[in-house]
Amino acid sequence: MNLASATNEEICSFLASRIRAERLRLGYSQAGMAEKSGIALRTYKRIELSGTGSIRNLIVILRTLERIMAIKLLFPLSETTPRPTIFERVQKIADAAK
Repeated sequence: MNLASATNEEICSFLASRIRAERLRLGYSQAGMAEKSGIALRTYKRIELSGTGSIRNLIVILRTLERIMAIKLLFPLSETTPRPTIFERVQKIADAAK
């Protein structure tokens, strides 16, 4: 799947299918996964069926699947230095003029 051109709904379905596949790989039933995660079974089924749910529930599921460290891959820290603020730029010009 090309995630760059996928709709939000397609990406939700993709995530739901990956969660389901990982659950099955680990040998959990939906009920077992919901119980282990502390999520209501109905909520867990909805997440796995449609990919809709809260960020909190996604975190709980990732933790249960022992995939919580994957979150770091979503927004890696940039090696570039941050751009100076307007105040910092004005201050630098003022300091140079002294």
